[in-house]
Amino acid sequence: MIRSYLSISIAFFFVCLHCIAEILRSIWQWVFPIRPKSLHNEIIVITGAGRGLGKALALETSKLGAIVVIWDIDSAANQSVACDIRNSGGIAYDYTIDITNKEAVYATAEAVLTDIGPVSLLINNAGVVNGKTLINSCDSKIEKTLNVNMVSHFWTIKAFLPSMMAKNHGHIVGIASQLGFIGAAGLVDYCCSKFAVLALVDSLRDELWISKFDGVHCTCVCPFLMDTGLFHGITIRFPTLFTAIKADDAAKYIIDGIRRNKQYVTLPKLLYLGTVLKSILPVPALNELLTFVGMHDAMKTFQGH
Repeated sequence: MIRSYLSISIAFFFVCLHCIAEILRSIWQWVFPIRPKSLHNEIIVITGAGRGLGKALALETSKLGAIVVIWDIDSAANQSVACDIRNSGGIAYDYTIDITNKEAVYATAEAVLTDIGPVSLLINNAGVVNGKTLINSCDSKIEKTLNVNMVSHFWTIKAFLPSMMAKNHGHIVGIASQLGFIGAAGLVDYCCSKFAVLALVDSLRDELWISKFDGVHCTCVCPFLMDTGLFHGITIRFPTLFTAIKADDAAKYIIDGIRRNKQYVTLPKLLYLGTVLKSILPVPALNELLTFVGMHDAMKTFQGH
């Protein structure tokens, strides 16, 4: 019995040492960031790349020499983004696809792998907003929100992850939201989908770590409000403090985080504080704070994309 306790104590001591070392390493990398990895000639698939953040991510990765594969349900938008990239001297391929159709995802992914090559970066960006309270949301809108924003990630990851694991080289990115940390009235289905993306990326990262695939990275991106029109019409009490981020600026920040293999990318950085406050504040206190900043009334003026 004593020997068992001693063994556990020694093991726990070394776990603590390891944790301290990792904390110090993180602090060091915060002060002296690691060199960003190259995306030159890497094949990148971006869902929802026909407009908004997805388009900005496609253009930004193209500037870095990546081979960009654009997935979107809007054929005209797909072709327009691909044309912009090619006119700038980049390489782009466009595929019109409904990512909620898993058979279409698997078939299109197979075409990409066969015709272009192994994908080393998958950015699950496609997203929609319903913008109604749960009781006023029709079932089809709820299903669409969950299928586009979250369920589709399963199909795209299952399609492209095996080839990444085979080479122990790749990166999976899930575009979540600050609303994946804190729920909001009028966005029950949307928040649920973004909470799920956080859980998916965290769990997948754990599976890869346990399986020793240290060359396949996972990043969860949690932006607040961007000027993509997705949340057109909402009002924020302190707009100077929570200014809508331009899609181009967001894309640069996100790609930098991906290139540095960050596990989480939050923008603006101020909202890292939000996750801390949710963890320590009683729910009534958090409600008062959210009311003060205008979160509880924000969706009353929502007009949609």
